Amino acid sequence: SNGIFVLINNNDAVDSEGGSKGNDIWAARIAVAMNAKRLVIGTDVDGLLGKDNNLIKRVREINENSMSLCRMDGKISVGGMHAKLDAASLCLKSHIPVIIGNLKKHGLVKLMDNSEIRTLIKK
Repeated sequence: SNGIFVLINNNDAVDSEGGSKGNDIWAARIAVAMNAKRLVIGTDVDGLLGKDNNLIKRVREINENSMSLCRMDGKISVGGMHAKLDAASLCLKSHIPVIIGNLKKHGLVKLMDNSEIRTLIKK
């Protein structure tokens, strides 16, 4: 297995109970329980985007500033990037770095190796 654990999530669109936040949190909980070296969370954008819509390549802590980037029209979005940052916060408590990026566009290996195309959340 080369030390890689793949988590296939359920369909967020039809999950009335957990939603996408559940998938991200479950992935983080599994990563913490396994003492993973890192967690890669796939999404349909390149990572956390700043107010100017530019990719933020490195985040050292999850705080109000980073969470504020998840607001849409002044409201915190449900699921989406907010859920990914919640999951990253859980991993940071266990010193597990999190990569958030576009898996479909770049693929797993490129996301893990290329700091220019994704967001790394690590203390």
